Amino acid sequence: MVEYKRGEEFYGDINSPFTLQQVKDKYEPRGTGAIPVIPYIAELDHTPIGFMQQYRLSEVEQEEFGYRANLTIYGIDQFIGFPKLNFLTEELEH
Repeated sequence: MVEYKRGEEFYGDINSPFTLQQVKDKYEPRGTGAIPVIPYIAELDHTPIGFMQQYRLSEVEQEEFGYRANLTIYGIDQFIGFPKLNFLTEELEH
């Protein structure tokens, strides 16, 4: 049976947002390819509105979800909204 976990375990507490350094520490290795998670910034009319990421499920994860091990299965996480994301992209550009 699949065990669903609370989002805070993976993404932190909304009442305690990441510092810029915590964001860099967590997500920079994804952007450089150091870990096999591909990040995306979602935009609407050239304005950032969210974050997405894709990753290949491990054989253990595939088994937990009922997929055969010989398949290639990807997961995707999406965080879409209008909170001000510009601070992040502006800070990372400097």
